[in-house]
Amino acid sequence: MNTLQDEIIYQKNAGRMKRNLILVDSHTLDIPQKLQAIDPALFVMYNPATDKYEIHRRGMRNTLEFNLPYKELDNRTITAFNNAMDEKFLEKMEAENEKLKADRNNAVKDETDCKLSDIHTYCKRHVDKEYVDKGAFKERWV
Repeated sequence: MNTLQDEIIYQKNAGRMKRNLILVDSHTLDIPQKLQAIDPALFVMYNPATDKYEIHRRGMRNTLEFNLPYKELDNRTITAFNNAMDEKFLEKMEAENEKLKADRNNAVKDETDCKLSDIHTYCKRHVDKEYVDKGAFKERWV
C-alpha cells in the first residue's frame, strides 16, 4: 500500500471501512494538514450518512480513531481530538497504574504466604516447644 488512496480502497474492499466515506484531503482551514502535523498517520473522512466528519489512523486494522461531534471542520476539531487523545492517555495511564498496584499487592501477598508457610511448618513440627529456636526459620525477617 503506497498511497493513502490505495489504503482506503483496500480497507473499504476488506469491509473494515464504510464504503460511503469520502476522503477529505484539503480544507479551507487546513484541518487535515494540521492533524497530520500532530500525527502523520491521521486522515479525515466525511460520512454522508451521518453528515459528520471522522478522524482515521493509517496502518491499523480498524482505522476509525475519533468521531467528531459537529458537522463542520474547524479549529474545534483539533481541540476535540487533542482532548480525546488526552483522555485515552489518562485512561491508559490509570490502567497501567492499577496493574502496577496489583503486581505490588501480589508480591506482598506472595512474601506473606511464604513467611506464614514457614512459620506454620515450624509450629507443626515443634508443638512441644514453648519458644522458637534462633535458627528455626529459613529466612530472617526485619
